[in-house]
Amino acid sequence: MDYSLLTAVVDLHDTVLSELAAAWIDAGAQALYLTDHAGAIIGQWPSRHMAVCSAASVAIQLNGECIGHLHLCGEMTSALLARLASDARWLSEIVRMEYDLEKMTADLIDQQDQLMALHQLAQTTRVDNDIQQNLTDLARIASQLLKTEDAFMVLQTDREAPLPVMYPLRAWWKELWPVLLNEMERTPEKKQWLLHQHDPFLTKLGLPIRNLLVKKLVVRPGIWLILGVANKIGGDFHAPDLKLFSTIAEPAGANLENAILHREILDQTRIQTEMELAKQVQMRLLPQHTPQLLGIELAAQSCPAFQVGGDSYDFIVSQGDLLTFTLSDVSGKGMPAALLMTMLRTVLRGKAVEMTTAAPEELLRITNESLYDDFSEVNMFATVFIGQYDYARHLLYYANDGHAPVIYRSVAGPAVLLPADAPPLGVLPINLAERQVLAFQPGDLLVITSDGFNEAERKDEEMFGYERLLQLVDQFATLPATELMKNMFAAIQDFSGGHPQSDDQTLLILRRMQFNESSS
Repeated sequence: MDYSLLTAVVDLHDTVLSELAAAWIDAGAQALYLTDHAGAIIGQWPSRHMAVCSAASVAIQLNGECIGHLHLCGEMTSALLARLASDARWLSEIVRMEYDLEKMTADLIDQQDQLMALHQLAQTTRVDNDIQQNLTDLARIASQLLKTEDAFMVLQTDREAPLPVMYPLRAWWKELWPVLLNEMERTPEKKQWLLHQHDPFLTKLGLPIRNLLVKKLVVRPGIWLILGVANKIGGDFHAPDLKLFSTIAEPAGANLENAILHREILDQTRIQTEMELAKQVQMRLLPQHTPQLLGIELAAQSCPAFQVGGDSYDFIVSQGDLLTFTLSDVSGKGMPAALLMTMLRTVLRGKAVEMTTAAPEELLRITNESLYDDFSEVNMFATVFIGQYDYARHLLYYANDGHAPVIYRSVAGPAVLLPADAPPLGVLPINLAERQVLAFQPGDLLVITSDGFNEAERKDEEMFGYERLLQLVDQFATLPATELMKNMFAAIQDFSGGHPQSDDQTLLILRRMQFNESSS
């Protein structure tokens, strides 16, 4: 285990850690400091503070092993301890990312070494991950080996514009290569050679070219390399030149294929890293803890089908004994849905925090007006359920823009679906949802899921469906909210039986506790 990683993180992220410590000090802490696995202090804020006592400490872990501790000096409460643990998990995640980055860098260095060996085998003189420079080097070597005044390479794909290079660069090159590409396209697939020496083709070109030798090579499906040399020094091309050209062409194609593969690996690694960071950001935007309110239980969890998704939930506690909670599902999947979901969450939260009285239909109206143009521009929409719970009077107000399933189970009756009364947000320029109200009795339960639950499939493509969901809620309705949530996710996984998750699965539960539960 590389225990120096934590020290490196302190050096790299000193500004962020200083800001974190400042927030703790503003909250009343005396100091924050870090120790390594041996107990030595490797960072302390403020720097002048003598870290002689620790009210609490939490382990910093990497791959399940403790590599240090985050310490807090000052009075400690359970809430502050939970916050300190959250910060320690965040710091552990930063250390893991630095570890992964170092590992990825080492892997890329190994791949570059392999490319260098292949490049040398192809008789090139350097490794360059710039494909255009790679082509230029190959053209130069071909010109030297075949003893020609000119050489050129054209990389052609069925998805991108051709990439031509010439060595040395000539003014007439731009006139040659379009004609050359057209000539190669008309050449039968089996004939991969073009040889012109003092013939009408060269005369018609009207360019300073005495002779021309060209070979088309399939690098891999959809990618071709056209190699050419022109103006043989001291005469014309002969059979030995064709054999030597083939000897150059084959390793050149293999070398270029590896260069392309290397670029793709770098691109994929960058995309995977960015997607992982996007996932972390999106998951951090979700509430990290449910509000603790007298007399009610809350539970929520989201499981994206891909690294990022279009589902989201939120809790906003406002003044006036009002809890606003939302569950939204943007159409589509992946990054586009995640970006729109972030916009939707921002608008909903920004408006909800200002509300002191329940008006979920008004919150949907304002949000739809703010985002309708953006959703229409990309031809997407979002189903949105907004609940506002007055936990002093135990009244649930809600409005629903096309979201299902929403399940209500009273203490005295079976689980039932609460239908939406308006189309999804972003479909119409006006919002049609109306305010609904439920008097919440002790033991009453509200379960909101995204359609990833009822549309979960097993291998025979049978869906879980609404009926199973209702039965599931009835079966576990008396359990605490967190236990009900665990059982619902477990039931979906058991039903799917290893079938890949095709849609995001998000669940939010509100349960009013029984009198005996509240008193205990």
